[in-house]
Amino acid sequence: MNKSKLICVICRGFNKFFDAPKADGRTPVTFRTAIVIKKRDFYDEWDVYDALFWRIIQRITIDLNASIRIICPESETGEMQSLEELRTWQKKQAASDPEFGIDVPTEIRFMKGTSILCLMTLEDWSDIGKVEPYSCSYTFSFYSYEKEIDESINGSIKAQLSNEEEVGEIRTAQECTSPQWYWSIFAMIKSDKFLICVGFSVLVVIALVMIYQRCVSM
Repeated sequence: MNKSKLICVICRGFNKFFDAPKADGRTPVTFRTAIVIKKRDFYDEWDVYDALFWRIIQRITIDLNASIRIICPESETGEMQSLEELRTWQKKQAASDPEFGIDVPTEIRFMKGTSILCLMTLEDWSDIGKVEPYSCSYTFSFYSYEKEIDESINGSIKAQLSNEEEVGEIRTAQECTSPQWYWSIFAMIKSDKFLICVGFSVLVVIALVMIYQRCVSM
């Protein structure tokens, strides 16, 4: 394995780390395919992987015969309608700000007319280790409602990665076919708010016991 080459992982299904979004604003999505772009070097910035990412996005867009909306909160409109529009905006920003850097895309909507076919969201594991296959990666999840759309996205990612000279290995991983009901409970138990509430409740119980004992002894 050439260490100068990228390792990419295609994950199918859901996991406990991120909730399934409501892409249409009403109903949770039913399919997920994710592309995990493993960093070659921990200290790499996003611009090292930006061109590869957008070639994957363009392949998916063409295969779905879709249009895209690139969420860009920093811009005046809040979104871009194409990669060309985004690049033009980035060049203007770079010209006026010497310290301007290309940010990791966080959300893209693939549209057919006014209907959403797929929602892509960033899962940033770039500085997080130990959780495989996601550790030290930029992971992008593609959420959809139809099996045909999900299969098309999977095929597009595989085809594009296979044509990329900088990609040395393409791995696959199968996760849960649907979100599990207990994930949210486990997440709540591990949260800081839950621990604070438990700690506060214990203190209240101790205080009540002490008050009761004092009243009984009087």
